[in-house]
Amino acid sequence: MFQFIETIKIVDGIPQYLEYHRLRMANTLSHFYRRDSLPDIENIIAVPPLFTSGVVKCRVEYSDTDYTAQYDHYKPRNIQTLKLIKCDTIDYTYKFRDRKMLNELLMNKGDCDEILIVKNEMITDTSYTNIAFFDSNKWYTPATPLLKGTARQRLIETGQIFEREITIHNFREFDSFILLNCMLNSDFSNFRSTDSIVG
Repeated sequence: MFQFIETIKIVDGIPQYLEYHRLRMANTLSHFYRRDSLPDIENIIAVPPLFTSGVVKCRVEYSDTDYTAQYDHYKPRNIQTLKLIKCDTIDYTYKFRDRKMLNELLMNKGDCDEILIVKNEMITDTSYTNIAFFDSNKWYTPATPLLKGTARQRLIETGQIFEREITIHNFREFDSFILLNCMLNSDFSNFRSTDSIVG
């Protein structure tokens, strides 16, 4: 049975930033199965002709011995408002296929478009993205994410965002926020006011 997933952005038939996905998969396999070899991700992804144009979402489900890849044309969600949801027991350190707890928390979003999860007073992630906040000078991402996303890691390494402890008590010191994951464009102009975070 497949235990883990990896989501990869494909643009006009070309997978994006594979080195970050390969490293995360390798860390997962090493942690759970004591495997030190890097996954052969290029051979896992074989983009069908139907998906060789435009932006495509590739969902790889894998275990220590097997994998499957599914493809779909990507349609971004229109997220305008976030609902603060507290949960001190959630653990999504690895990209598990089982998202039951995340889905249960998402059911509490009310009239908002998405949730923003608070764990032990610390701001973490939405149900499907990391987040970054702007203080009129720099972009900061919480140092306590549920999952260290590949886009988050890339933006940290390139000096576009910085890690910082962000709590339920101080996040309103920031002006605005953006959502981060591998499928989004990391468009810093597509920000939303922190006033649209309710709770």
